[in-house]
Amino acid sequence: MDGRSLMPLLRRSGGWPKGRGLLTEYRVADAGRYATCEFAGIRTRDNIYVVHSRVVNRATGKCVSADQRERYNLKRDPFELRNLCAGGSAANCPSGAKQIRLEVRLNRLRDCAGIAGCYPAVTGGFA
Repeated sequence: MDGRSLMPLLRRSGGWPKGRGLLTEYRVADAGRYATCEFAGIRTRDNIYVVHSRVVNRATGKCVSADQRERYNLKRDPFELRNLCAGGSAANCPSGAKQIRLEVRLNRLRDCAGIAGCYPAVTGGFA
């Protein structure tokens, strides 16, 4: 959210801004206690889409390259129990305009850091 306060969301005094996505990135050099070593994801008002690019190989305990995906519809599945990308495969992700928009937005946000034009203007409780 690059310079935008999340406090209205946390305090439940404001809603999720329409058309905005929150980028989440995680990267560690060595495998730790988690199954993933690197991922990038976008959370919108209604969806979460995550691309895991390095995961822990259970046999070796080392981080290895991967292409595993997660996507959840938060309105129908708020507890993220049903991965719409069945088995974590990109080929099994839903096809269509919504999937393409999530992928494009995720890639755009990954390359954005305070650059003018990365986000649309927002009004309301976010300053």
